[in-house]
Amino acid sequence: MAGIIARYGFSEAVHSVGLGRLLQRKETGQAKETEDLAGPARLRLALEEIGPTGVKIGQALATRPDLLPPDYVKELRKLQDAVPPFSFEAAQAVLEEELGEPLGAMFAEFDPQPVAAASLSQVHRARRHNGRWVAVKVQRPEVRKQIEQDLGILSFVAREAQRYSDWARENDVVGWAAEFAHILRSELNFAHEANNMDRMREELAANTVILVPRTHRDLTTSRILTMDYVEGVSPNDAEAMDELGVDRATLAKQFVTTMFEQVTGRGFFHADPHGGNLLVQTDGRIALLDFGHVDFAGRELREYVVQLLGSLVEGDSRGVVNVMVAIGAVSSRTNMSALRLDVDKTVARYAPSGFSPYAFSEAVDALMGLLVKHGIRVPATFASLLRAIVITQGVSLQLDPNFDSWAFTADTMRQESFQRLAPHHLFATLQSSAREWTHYLRVLPRQVSDLLLRAQAGGTQVRIQWENADRHLHRLDIMVNRLSFAVVVAAIIVASANMLCSVHASEVIGSPFVTVFAAVGALMGLWLLYSVIRSGRL
Repeated sequence: MAGIIARYGFSEAVHSVGLGRLLQRKETGQAKETEDLAGPARLRLALEEIGPTGVKIGQALATRPDLLPPDYVKELRKLQDAVPPFSFEAAQAVLEEELGEPLGAMFAEFDPQPVAAASLSQVHRARRHNGRWVAVKVQRPEVRKQIEQDLGILSFVAREAQRYSDWARENDVVGWAAEFAHILRSELNFAHEANNMDRMREELAANTVILVPRTHRDLTTSRILTMDYVEGVSPNDAEAMDELGVDRATLAKQFVTTMFEQVTGRGFFHADPHGGNLLVQTDGRIALLDFGHVDFAGRELREYVVQLLGSLVEGDSRGVVNVMVAIGAVSSRTNMSALRLDVDKTVARYAPSGFSPYAFSEAVDALMGLLVKHGIRVPATFASLLRAIVITQGVSLQLDPNFDSWAFTADTMRQESFQRLAPHHLFATLQSSAREWTHYLRVLPRQVSDLLLRAQAGGTQVRIQWENADRHLHRLDIMVNRLSFAVVVAAIIVASANMLCSVHASEVIGSPFVTVFAAVGALMGLWLLYSVIRSGRL
């Protein structure tokens, strides 16, 4: 993994996070065919070469514009996990192993050619014995084993990076890797995806715009997911939608309204509602597919999103800064004055009317880029919320190129602000705060008493953490090794000189033992000099 990254021109980055020792000499140079490509494109190609896990890593990083610069995030969004399908025989073997019956006993018809294939699974069209057509999602054989191996490597790389890289420590790369591993393992469990579908269908039961296919639980396991088969056209295909008689302008507004309600309402939302996961139906509804990446945001996080977007569309740069600082973890390199100045410029650039339809998405991406620039790390779910909103706005523009996402967001945020001033909402907020403060007041006396008792009994301990200790100890270890090596070399040289200067020098000079002894000392001395020139790499 590190070798592939280095071969695409990132060897310096690999060394900077302490992984240079894992590279072989042939892996340290950049491939000539990639020399003319920009950094973001090279990173995308490297992740594609790593394989399914690399693609998933890139897609996950594309959801975190608070970790990478905007040009890298934009490039990584191009990553596709479409791969050649695996054989029908392999799919049949997985189905029969998981469901415990012959294929013919489960389905009256089963199309051996998949309708779609991705890095983790592929989908077949089939008909049950009751006549209902279904889509059967079959997990790739051996993919779990491969993913677990890759996740083990990723965990090791993250730990090593966090030992030697300030950037990795500030952005908690180990935590991000653990979170990514959890998400990917969740995607590998199709029963979990079925749960997401059932809950989303229940949440949207009264909705007339979004269709969530019904799952077939008797034909669903952790490696098999069976759902109603739905047909439709892509939201990118304007001509096909016009042939169906779809009112694209109305559908765009209804779709983005529904997705905003998910984000700002109960907080259970589809985190990846891009065009590839949507199908426009003949009745004007949109079928929502692929529920492997669904997230939940609590009340406080949803409040912050409303405040941030409301401040952005109103041109309130101070409100934007307040939310960014409140929701994020401010690092030692965060300069508040510089942050305020950058936010002022960004808000002033996008707030005026009359800009491009994509200005809202560009403004959100720009704000997230400022988080990277100023070392502010935000919760993953917050970044996922904003990305889902940006993707939704993009789909609405595919449906209707004249859709004014900025004006829509402004109106929606004003309505949300008014709703949050309603008596029932204020009462719920006060009730939540009262419960929180009641808890604090109840446990605080006991905690203070316990602390004083431990101090009185001499049981209080003060822990001092040496910052960057691993890196400093590593350097100290190199220094000690070099010093020990130098002492041995000096001893050999002094011993050789003593023998040459002894009274029996004439007998000693011709001895093969002395020649070898002196040669070894000379070689070791040259190696010591070489290691010093190589910046201490002994």
